[in-house]
Amino acid sequence: ITVYEQIVTNVSGIFGQSLIMANSYLLGYNIISYFLWTFVILECLKYLKTVKQIHYYQPSYLVFVAQTFNILDIVHVAIKLIHTSVFLTVIQLLSRIFILWLPIFYLKTHQVESFGPFLCILCWSLADAIRFFYHIISPVGLNMSI
Repeated sequence: ITVYEQIVTNVSGIFGQSLIMANSYLLGYNIISYFLWTFVILECLKYLKTVKQIHYYQPSYLVFVAQTFNILDIVHVAIKLIHTSVFLTVIQLLSRIFILWLPIFYLKTHQVESFGPFLCILCWSLADAIRFFYHIISPVGLNMSI
């Protein structure tokens, strides 16, 4: 074995290990996010079933945890774990954080009547549960046509 072959073997081994670790981390992140958003959907459906009025919806802190946890998406893009636009990811997540933490948290703490928070949170949770489920099953090789 030449020195060059040893270097190539060592470098490919390092990158192979880090790729496995990165994929394992992303799989764990996607599973956690999927379950967080699924629980948010279940909370919304439970609220709708019991209260039957979305005007007085008070989001639980699980919604705030789930959405704030997704800030890690910005980190993932910045360190190139996922390949997408940093700008688009930042805009999407910060707009959601802004809407969640300012108006919705204000409505929650001041008991203001509005159906907006319920619809926003239900739509976000449905979209994100589908997205994270797709990211969980896509590395497995299951092809889902839309």
